[in-house]
This record gives sequence, C-alpha cells and structure tokens, in this order.
Amino acid sequence: SQGVLHEADLKSPKIIRLLAYMLLGSRRFFTARELAETLWPDEAFDQENPGKNIKTLIYRLRQVFSMISEQDLIESTPYGYRLNPKLNIMTDLQEFDRYLRSAQDTASITGKIDLLKKAVSVYRGNILGSAAGEHWLIPTSSHYNLKYLGAVNELLKTLAELKDYAGVHQYAAQALCIDPGNFRAYFWMIYSMYRQG
Repeated sequence: SQGVLHEADLKSPKIIRLLAYMLLGSRRFFTARELAETLWPDEAFDQENPGKNIKTLIYRLRQVFSMISEQDLIESTPYGYRLNPKLNIMTDLQEFDRYLRSAQDTASITGKIDLLKKAVSVYRGNILGSAAGEHWLIPTSSHYNLKYLGAVNELLKTLAELKDYAGVHQYAAQALCIDPGNFRAYFWMIYSMYRQG
C-alpha cells in the first residue's frame, strides 16, 4: 500500500539476491553465515565475521526501502536477520498463488476465467531473471514455472470450451512469449486461428 520496490530500484545484484532469498524464506530468521554461504559460496567471506559484509548489504537495502516506508524492511535480532513481521509485503509469487487458489475454489466458470487471467498476467517468466541459474533459486523457479504452465493451459482450454477464440489466441501468444516450449499453447494458437478462419 505504501509503494512497490522493483529490481531496478535496488541497483545491486547482491542486494537483490539477499532480498529475494529472504522473501522466499517464509519470514524465518537468517544468520549472517547462512546468508553468505548460501548466496555466495564461492566468495571468500571473512570466516571470523561473516556478518560484516552482510551487515553492509542490509544497511544499503534499508536505505533503498526507506523510499517507500518509514519502517525497516529487515530487523536485526539475537537469532539473526528477518523480514519485519509488521510489514505486509506481497510478492508477485504470493499474488500468483492467491489467484490460483481462488480460481480452484470458485464454482463460477466466468469467475474462474477472470482469476486465471489475473494469475497468468502476474507471472512474467523466470523468477529473478538475473539469478536464474543459481542453485538456491532453481527449485522455486521450476516450481512456479510448472504452476504457470498448468494455469495458462487450463485457461486456454476453458476459453476454447466457451468459444472465445480471440481470447485463446491472445493468451496463447502471451504464454509463448514467456515459455516458447509450451506445446499446448502452440496447439491452442493454431486451433484458435483455424476457428477464426
């Protein structure tokens, strides 16, 4: 409600990875050593004081976050660092999941279509594209890619059943921009073109 923080606003690949890792960690505590060893295992961090570099990154992240909120984004506790539980932070992934759950729970076909459209519009491809191949992100990225494929393919099938061929064409084209390997999207694209003459 106070603003949106985009990857470009952070201007530092290390800060971006630090924030993404913490956001994906379900609000638990993170020690400086865990953060350093997980995110940058190849870098020589100070073994005696791994928190020195992490502390600097968190300070810089707090400065950037202060543009949209007076409260600190990350709290320092005796157990380690954690996201401020008083903040209601909504990531694209959480919004995507919320739309999918609502779509599964609704009995209305039009309601389901609207929610699936919202879900697929939120998903923009690989999570944190700048870190796409990193070991700590691959499981989450793969998980959401599969969920997206299921959602978009269900949307295309439902739109085709309702004979909304223009909608099928539109969402198939969008799906192919995000994942060119989705063979079902090719099928629905061809099917919609055939049906529209």
